Amino acid sequence: MKKKIFSMVVGNFIFMTSMTCAGANPFADVPAHHWAYDSLMKLASEGIVEGYGNGTFLGERSITRYEMAQMIAKALAKNPSDASKVELEKLSAEFKPELQSLGVKISDLEKNSDKIKWTGGVGYEYLHTRIDRGINDGTGFNDFKIELYPQAEINEHWTANAKIEAYTNINYKDDEPDEDENKISLERIFAEGNYKNFNIQLGRLPVLSENDLNMIMDSEASGGQIIFGDKYKFKIFAGRYRSTIYQFAEIYNDREEKFNFGIGYHRLHKDSYRDIVTETNGYYDSSSANIFSAGMKYNFGDFSLGGSFAQNPSGKNYANTQRRAYSVELDYKEADKETPGSWGVFAAYRKLGHMAVIEPTYDVSIIGIKGFHFGGEYVFAKNISGQLQYFFGERVSPRYQGYHTNKIYGKVEFNF
Repeated sequence: MKKKIFSMVVGNFIFMTSMTCAGANPFADVPAHHWAYDSLMKLASEGIVEGYGNGTFLGERSITRYEMAQMIAKALAKNPSDASKVELEKLSAEFKPELQSLGVKISDLEKNSDKIKWTGGVGYEYLHTRIDRGINDGTGFNDFKIELYPQAEINEHWTANAKIEAYTNINYKDDEPDEDENKISLERIFAEGNYKNFNIQLGRLPVLSENDLNMIMDSEASGGQIIFGDKYKFKIFAGRYRSTIYQFAEIYNDREEKFNFGIGYHRLHKDSYRDIVTETNGYYDSSSANIFSAGMKYNFGDFSLGGSFAQNPSGKNYANTQRRAYSVELDYKEADKETPGSWGVFAAYRKLGHMAVIEPTYDVSIIGIKGFHFGGEYVFAKNISGQLQYFFGERVSPRYQGYHTNKIYGKVEFNF
């Protein structure tokens, strides 16, 4: 009798998700008065359990021990809510002897389920640049784009990570081939280890200057990086940015605090002056560049105000406007990509001297400009959002110095 009840209840448990939308009582041959009915209904409604999906009950079919182990392992691996855990505990109590005999297999399945996770987004991006006298500096684009972020579990502390990026230019012409009109690239590939108050990354990885709110650096570099600390974070990177030797160190406090602050130092070195100019988009008069930076931000609730400053003592033959950089930004609210109707806007003034920044985080405030930057983002539906940004100001770099510049940027993105 117990075996028959076991088969009936487990059959219900496996079949739940294939019938949750069939009506008020989707389980035609499951007695509504059975003790397990309500528990299974709750688990199915939250997508905690998965079934065969073939439209049959299978209540009289005895499942194997492996199937039972797989079913429980997958349910537990989904991190069910507290309410769902209660229902799982009820079922576990009923089948305690069987589950005890499968304990090792269940643990193995939980450990190995969903080892590879994919996130990313597809979308459309548009940027148009206009400089005095009709000059276009070549930074415009009109692309469909996809970004993929696979992550694979290595063990309880380590993961393998990558970023794959591809885009196609809408203005592509078959009779005018250009390697930049369609591109697929592996932007990142690195291993990451997470321990208590300690993080290590090795490979081609994202490097962010968090102390100055990413004003100096938000890009990929090849090498190793460690981050340690709790309330105060210490970050050290050593490796190469493009082909230039690059070291970076910073100290900053927990970004979840209302008041954020930090300081940082960047050093780039190349044997040839010409190479360091090319590789960093800068204009240094020596083979080394030394950039010091600091930043702070205060969150008032819906409003936040942040500021960053950087200076490079190298390149004394150039004006301070090219050896210094700063940004002041006021934000109101913030778009949450999982919350339809959420939105955020910002207004900023920035001056980004060629010799004081490496690769800023801003979409339209590029190296060698100063001026006003405005933008906003709106979430149309869960994981579907749009952005619009505008910049107007002038160039401070030697090329086109003093020329007025206008940029408009738009983006629609579907995230998953």
